[in-house]
Amino acid sequence: MNDYEEDYAIEKANHSNDEEIYQPLAQSRESLTEHLRKQLQMLNLDEHLYMLGEEIIGNLDVDGYLKRNLEEIINELKMLRILMSL
Repeated sequence: MNDYEEDYAIEKANHSNDEEIYQPLAQSRESLTEHLRKQLQMLNLDEHLYMLGEEIIGNLDVDGYLKRNLEEIINELKMLRILMSL
């Protein structure tokens, strides 16, 4: 038995079978929605454009496609703004 094999045998003998094996976890990935919201927050937008951006991001499907017509989203935000001003 050479020195390497001896060292390996000693180290193996010093470890219990019950010891936990360290396995690093993969970093969690942020979703497209989270990523886009962070980017939106970095922009210097007025409140109305920010709300429009939030609404567009919130209406994206898992593949990143807009689920609703942009005109519908704008009309909904206009109605919301009118209701908030009452």
